[in-house]
Amino acid sequence: MKKLIKIGIALVTLLIIALVVVYFMLGSIIKSGVESAGPELTKGEVKLESANLSIFGSGGIKGLEIGNPSNVESKFASPFAFKIGSVDVKVQIGSVTSDKIIIDSILIDGAELCWDGMKGANHQKIMDNIEEYIGSSEAPKEGEEESKEEDGKKVVIKLLKITNTKIHVYILGQKLPSLTLPEIIKENIGEEEGGATMADTVKVVYESLFDGVKDLVKSSGNILNSAKEKLGETLKDATKSGKSVIDDATKAGKGAVDSVKEGLKSLNPFK
Repeated sequence: MKKLIKIGIALVTLLIIALVVVYFMLGSIIKSGVESAGPELTKGEVKLESANLSIFGSGGIKGLEIGNPSNVESKFASPFAFKIGSVDVKVQIGSVTSDKIIIDSILIDGAELCWDGMKGANHQKIMDNIEEYIGSSEAPKEGEEESKEEDGKKVVIKLLKITNTKIHVYILGQKLPSLTLPEIIKENIGEEEGGATMADTVKVVYESLFDGVKDLVKSSGNILNSAKEKLGETLKDATKSGKSVIDDATKAGKGAVDSVKEGLKSLNPFK
Protein backbone atom coordinates (compact mmCIF):
# COMPACT_ATOMS: atom_id res chain seq x y z
CA MET A 1 0.00 0.00 0.00
CA LYS A 2 2.79 2.39 0.96
CA LYS A 3 4.53 1.53 -2.29
CA LEU A 4 1.39 2.44 -4.29
CA ILE A 5 1.12 5.75 -2.43
CA LYS A 6 4.75 6.54 -3.23
CA ILE A 7 4.19 5.69 -6.87
CA GLY A 8 1.07 7.88 -6.90
CA ILE A 9 2.94 10.81 -5.34
CA ALA A 10 5.76 10.39 -7.84
CA LEU A 11 3.31 10.38 -10.78
CA VAL A 12 1.55 13.49 -9.50
CA THR A 13 4.89 15.22 -9.03
CA LEU A 14 5.94 14.35 -12.58
CA LEU A 15 2.59 15.57 -13.88
CA ILE A 16 2.97 18.91 -12.10
CA ILE A 17 6.51 19.31 -13.47
CA ALA A 18 5.26 18.47 -16.97
CA LEU A 19 2.44 21.02 -16.69
CA VAL A 20 4.87 23.72 -15.53
CA VAL A 21 7.22 22.95 -18.44
CA VAL A 22 4.33 23.07 -20.92
CA TYR A 23 3.12 26.34 -19.40
CA PHE A 24 6.46 28.08 -19.85
CA MET A 25 7.20 26.46 -23.20
CA LEU A 26 3.95 27.78 -24.65
CA GLY A 27 4.94 31.27 -23.61
CA SER A 28 8.37 31.05 -25.25
CA ILE A 29 6.82 29.60 -28.42
CA ILE A 30 4.34 32.49 -28.62
CA LYS A 31 7.09 35.08 -27.99
CA SER A 32 9.47 33.67 -30.61
CA GLY A 33 6.61 33.26 -33.10
CA VAL A 34 5.47 36.87 -32.72
CA GLU A 35 8.99 38.32 -32.97
CA SER A 36 9.87 36.26 -36.05
CA ALA A 37 6.57 36.44 -37.98
CA GLY A 38 5.69 40.03 -36.99
CA PRO A 39 8.46 41.79 -38.98
CA GLU A 40 7.61 39.71 -42.06
CA LEU A 41 4.05 41.01 -41.91
CA THR A 42 4.65 44.66 -41.01
CA LYS A 43 8.21 45.25 -42.35
CA GLY A 44 9.05 46.88 -39.03
CA GLU A 45 10.51 45.86 -35.70
CA VAL A 46 8.21 43.84 -33.44
CA LYS A 47 9.06 43.24 -29.76
CA LEU A 48 7.27 41.17 -27.15
CA GLU A 49 8.30 41.26 -23.51
CA SER A 50 6.58 38.03 -22.48
CA ALA A 51 3.70 35.68 -23.24
CA ASN A 52 1.95 32.90 -21.39
CA LEU A 53 -0.81 30.40 -22.00
CA SER A 54 -1.93 27.98 -19.32
CA ILE A 55 -3.14 24.45 -19.96
CA PHE A 56 -6.62 25.73 -19.15
CA GLY A 57 -6.58 28.17 -22.07
CA SER A 58 -6.22 31.46 -20.23
CA GLY A 59 -3.21 33.67 -20.75
CA GLY A 60 -1.96 36.84 -22.28
CA ILE A 61 0.93 38.86 -23.59
CA LYS A 62 2.85 41.74 -22.08
CA GLY A 63 4.82 44.57 -23.61
CA LEU A 64 4.04 44.21 -27.31
CA GLU A 65 5.46 46.99 -29.50
CA ILE A 66 5.05 47.29 -33.27
CA GLY A 67 7.56 49.64 -34.85
CA ASN A 68 6.98 51.86 -37.87
CA PRO A 69 7.66 50.15 -41.21
CA SER A 70 11.21 50.55 -42.49
CA ASN A 71 10.50 50.11 -46.23
CA VAL A 72 9.88 53.83 -46.80
CA GLU A 73 11.97 56.62 -48.35
CA SER A 74 12.00 58.80 -45.24
CA LYS A 75 11.58 57.88 -41.58
CA PHE A 76 8.37 58.64 -39.69
CA ALA A 77 8.46 61.25 -36.93
CA SER A 78 6.56 59.07 -34.45
CA PRO A 79 8.62 56.72 -32.21
CA PHE A 80 6.46 53.62 -32.88
CA ALA A 81 3.25 52.49 -34.55
CA PHE A 82 1.46 50.54 -31.83
CA LYS A 83 2.23 49.65 -28.23
CA ILE A 84 0.27 47.38 -25.87
CA GLY A 85 0.89 47.09 -22.16
CA SER A 86 -1.01 43.84 -21.75
CA VAL A 87 -3.57 41.63 -23.50
CA ASP A 88 -5.84 39.04 -21.90
CA VAL A 89 -6.57 35.99 -24.06
CA LYS A 90 -8.91 33.03 -23.56
CA VAL A 91 -8.35 30.06 -25.88
CA GLN A 92 -10.17 26.75 -26.19
CA ILE A 93 -7.07 24.77 -25.28
CA GLY A 94 -8.24 21.63 -27.07
CA SER A 95 -8.23 23.51 -30.36
CA VAL A 96 -4.54 24.53 -30.15
CA THR A 97 -3.39 21.21 -31.65
CA SER A 98 -6.19 21.12 -34.24
CA ASP A 99 -6.38 22.78 -37.67
CA LYS A 100 -8.69 25.49 -36.30
CA ILE A 101 -7.77 27.44 -33.18
CA ILE A 102 -10.79 28.82 -31.32
CA ILE A 103 -10.11 32.00 -29.36
CA ASP A 104 -12.98 32.88 -27.07
CA SER A 105 -11.79 36.41 -26.36
CA ILE A 106 -8.99 38.90 -26.87
CA LEU A 107 -9.21 41.90 -24.55
CA ILE A 108 -6.85 44.81 -25.22
CA ASP A 109 -6.91 47.69 -22.74
CA GLY A 110 -4.78 50.82 -22.46
CA ALA A 111 -2.89 50.59 -25.75
CA GLU A 112 -1.03 53.48 -27.42
CA LEU A 113 -1.02 54.21 -31.14
CA CYS A 114 1.01 56.79 -33.06
CA TRP A 115 -0.80 58.26 -36.08
CA ASP A 116 1.71 59.85 -38.46
CA GLY A 117 0.09 62.42 -40.77
CA MET A 118 -3.61 63.19 -41.23
CA LYS A 119 -4.12 59.89 -43.09
CA GLY A 120 -1.91 57.79 -40.83
CA ALA A 121 0.79 57.10 -43.40
CA ASN A 122 2.70 54.73 -41.09
CA HIS A 123 -0.34 52.50 -40.52
CA GLN A 124 -1.38 52.70 -44.16
CA LYS A 125 2.07 51.39 -45.05
CA ILE A 126 1.73 48.58 -42.51
CA MET A 127 -1.63 47.65 -44.06
CA ASP A 128 -0.02 47.62 -47.52
CA ASN A 129 2.79 45.40 -46.22
CA ILE A 130 0.34 42.94 -44.68
CA GLU A 131 -1.66 42.87 -47.92
CA GLU A 132 1.51 42.25 -49.93
CA TYR A 133 2.58 39.47 -47.55
CA ILE A 134 -0.79 37.73 -47.83
CA GLY A 135 -0.68 37.97 -51.61
CA SER A 136 2.85 36.60 -51.86
CA SER A 137 2.18 33.77 -49.40
CA GLU A 138 -0.95 32.68 -51.27
CA ALA A 139 0.68 32.75 -54.72
CA PRO A 140 2.17 29.33 -55.67
CA LYS A 141 5.90 29.23 -56.34
CA GLU A 142 7.24 28.10 -59.68
CA GLY A 143 6.87 24.35 -60.11
CA GLU A 144 4.42 24.06 -57.19
CA GLU A 145 0.72 23.35 -57.32
CA GLU A 146 -1.64 26.08 -56.19
CA SER A 147 -2.08 25.90 -52.42
CA LYS A 148 -5.45 24.82 -51.12
CA GLU A 149 -7.46 27.27 -49.07
CA GLU A 150 -8.00 24.76 -46.27
CA ASP A 151 -4.26 24.09 -45.78
CA GLY A 152 -2.55 25.48 -42.68
CA LYS A 153 -3.81 26.66 -39.31
CA LYS A 154 -7.05 28.62 -39.19
CA VAL A 155 -8.29 30.95 -36.46
CA VAL A 156 -11.72 31.95 -35.15
CA ILE A 157 -11.97 34.85 -32.68
CA LYS A 158 -15.29 34.90 -30.85
CA LEU A 159 -14.73 38.34 -29.30
CA LEU A 160 -12.19 41.10 -29.88
CA LYS A 161 -12.50 44.08 -27.56
CA ILE A 162 -10.19 47.12 -27.62
CA THR A 163 -10.67 49.77 -24.93
CA ASN A 164 -8.97 52.95 -23.67
CA THR A 165 -6.60 53.32 -26.61
CA LYS A 166 -4.59 56.56 -26.59
CA ILE A 167 -3.90 58.08 -30.03
CA HIS A 168 -0.77 60.23 -30.44
CA VAL A 169 -1.09 62.33 -33.62
CA TYR A 170 1.97 63.61 -35.48
CA ILE A 171 1.58 66.27 -38.19
CA LEU A 172 4.57 67.73 -40.07
CA GLY A 173 6.88 65.99 -37.64
CA GLN A 174 5.27 67.62 -34.59
CA LYS A 175 3.18 65.92 -31.90
CA LEU A 176 -0.35 67.29 -31.56
CA PRO A 177 -2.89 66.82 -28.70
CA SER A 178 -3.65 63.14 -28.04
CA LEU A 179 -7.07 61.53 -28.52
CA THR A 180 -8.85 58.58 -26.93
CA LEU A 181 -10.28 55.98 -29.29
CA PRO A 182 -13.88 54.86 -28.67
CA GLU A 183 -14.34 51.20 -27.74
CA ILE A 184 -13.94 48.72 -30.61
CA ILE A 185 -15.81 45.39 -30.52
CA LYS A 186 -15.60 42.73 -33.22
CA GLU A 187 -17.30 39.35 -32.93
CA ASN A 188 -16.92 35.99 -34.66
CA ILE A 189 -13.90 36.88 -36.78
CA GLY A 190 -13.35 34.06 -39.28
CA GLU A 191 -16.50 32.21 -38.19
CA GLU A 192 -18.31 32.34 -41.55
CA GLU A 193 -15.24 31.13 -43.46
CA GLY A 194 -14.74 28.19 -41.13
CA GLY A 195 -11.66 29.90 -39.79
CA ALA A 196 -9.33 32.56 -41.20
CA THR A 197 -5.60 32.22 -41.85
CA MET A 198 -3.24 33.78 -39.33
CA ALA A 199 -2.30 36.56 -41.77
CA ASP A 200 -5.94 37.30 -42.64
CA THR A 201 -6.81 37.43 -38.94
CA VAL A 202 -4.07 39.99 -38.29
CA LYS A 203 -5.35 41.98 -41.26
CA VAL A 204 -8.96 42.03 -39.96
CA VAL A 205 -7.87 43.08 -36.47
CA TYR A 206 -5.54 45.78 -37.79
CA GLU A 207 -8.10 47.10 -40.26
CA SER A 208 -10.65 47.46 -37.44
CA LEU A 209 -8.16 49.52 -35.48
CA PHE A 210 -7.04 51.54 -38.51
CA ASP A 211 -10.59 52.44 -39.59
CA GLY A 212 -11.54 53.44 -36.04
CA VAL A 213 -8.58 55.80 -35.66
CA LYS A 214 -9.00 57.23 -39.17
CA ASP A 215 -12.62 58.16 -38.45
CA LEU A 216 -11.68 59.62 -35.07
CA VAL A 217 -8.92 61.84 -36.49
CA LYS A 218 -11.15 63.02 -39.35
CA SER A 219 -13.94 64.00 -36.97
CA SER A 220 -11.70 65.71 -34.43
CA GLY A 221 -11.96 69.47 -34.70
CA ASN A 222 -9.06 70.00 -32.28
CA ILE A 223 -6.71 67.91 -34.40
CA LEU A 224 -7.78 69.66 -37.61
CA ASN A 225 -7.35 73.10 -36.04
CA SER A 226 -3.97 72.14 -34.58
CA ALA A 227 -2.87 70.79 -37.95
CA LYS A 228 -3.89 74.03 -39.67
CA GLU A 229 -2.05 76.09 -37.07
CA LYS A 230 1.04 73.90 -37.42
CA LEU A 231 0.90 74.20 -41.21
CA GLY A 232 0.50 77.97 -40.91
CA GLU A 233 3.47 78.23 -38.57
CA THR A 234 5.58 76.08 -40.87
CA LEU A 235 4.72 78.19 -43.92
CA LYS A 236 5.36 81.38 -41.93
CA ASP A 237 8.75 80.08 -40.78
CA ALA A 238 9.58 79.02 -44.33
CA THR A 239 8.62 82.47 -45.64
CA LYS A 240 10.75 84.18 -42.98
CA SER A 241 13.63 81.84 -43.73
CA GLY A 242 13.32 82.48 -47.46
CA LYS A 243 13.18 86.25 -46.95
CA SER A 244 16.21 86.08 -44.68
CA VAL A 245 18.15 84.16 -47.31
CA ILE A 246 17.18 86.69 -49.99
CA ASP A 247 18.11 89.64 -47.75
CA ASP A 248 21.46 88.05 -46.92
CA ALA A 249 22.14 87.37 -50.59
CA THR A 250 21.20 90.96 -51.51
CA LYS A 251 23.49 92.37 -48.83
CA ALA A 252 26.29 90.05 -49.89
CA GLY A 253 25.80 91.06 -53.53
CA LYS A 254 25.77 94.79 -52.69
CA GLY A 255 28.90 94.36 -50.59
CA ALA A 256 30.66 92.61 -53.47
CA VAL A 257 29.69 95.41 -55.89
CA ASP A 258 30.90 98.09 -53.47
CA SER A 259 34.22 96.24 -53.06
CA VAL A 260 34.69 96.13 -56.83
CA LYS A 261 33.93 99.86 -57.09
CA GLU A 262 36.48 100.69 -54.41
CA GLY A 263 39.02 98.55 -56.17
CA LEU A 264 38.49 100.35 -59.47
CA LYS A 265 38.80 103.71 -57.78
CA SER A 266 42.18 102.78 -56.38
CA LEU A 267 43.38 101.94 -59.88
CA ASN A 268 41.99 105.12 -61.47
CA PRO A 269 44.89 107.50 -62.24
CA PHE A 270 42.52 110.45 -62.83
CA LYS A 271 40.87 110.37 -59.42
